[in-house]
Amino acid sequence: MEAKKAAEQGAEKVKARIDNTEKNVGKVDSYARIGVGGALIFLALFSGAPGAMVGWIGVIPLATGVLRICPFYKMTGMNTCEPASK
Repeated sequence: MEAKKAAEQGAEKVKARIDNTEKNVGKVDSYARIGVGGALIFLALFSGAPGAMVGWIGVIPLATGVLRICPFYKMTGMNTCEPASK
């Protein structure tokens, strides 16, 4: 039971950290990243060895699309999120 409680607490900490991080990937950009990442992972799963090596790179755009946080955007100051309406 202690392991389960520790795992739940760890998951809550990660979720809180992600929620507190400023999003810098907009909706359209996010959908495109999820699509490209999913397609590359599909390629990795259902193709030969060369395709599999390239295909697993799809985890990166998939993760940045789902989390809506891109470290490269953060480094360069880019932000594709829609401006907040007042």
